[in-house]
Amino acid sequence: MAIDFVALHEPLVEWVHEQTAADATEYVTITAFGELHGLDEEQSFRLLLTCKGWGLLSDRYATMGDPAANLTPRGLQWVQERQRRRADPRARSAAARKGLLTWLWEQKNDGVGYPSVESVLQSPHSLFEGERLTPDEIDRAGAYLLSKALITGIKTGQTEGPVRAEITEAPPS
Repeated sequence: MAIDFVALHEPLVEWVHEQTAADATEYVTITAFGELHGLDEEQSFRLLLTCKGWGLLSDRYATMGDPAANLTPRGLQWVQERQRRRADPRARSAAARKGLLTWLWEQKNDGVGYPSVESVLQSPHSLFEGERLTPDEIDRAGAYLLSKALITGIKTGQTEGPVRAEITEAPPS
């Protein structure tokens, strides 16, 4: 099984941040994180080396048989910037619109007509800075896209946007 170290580095850095209470002098063994993601010890070490190579984590306090990590100053800054971006409502809104539109485009290309808009929440298109967008954010994104005629859909009285939607045809050039 191929391990996607690029995809796992972000959750690992955030996990180390949470486990060490953002204290760069504290370290934590990453064995539990590795097990949670199906990694053996060697793969956990390789993931740590990937993060170390990017300057986000250090193995300065590692012990002899256990992969251990602590945040570097760059890693701490990276997490703090990510948390700031995550809290920005305009950025979240833009990500929800882009994610929903992209997902609906993929659904149409796959031959799925008028899928349930909420199903986007099971796809990577509903992630923003590693955090899942909320159903309300996706609903507001659907309302926006509908108002701009980028999608067409079926509305109910319980939502702002459509519950089932499809992208509209490209306008003639």
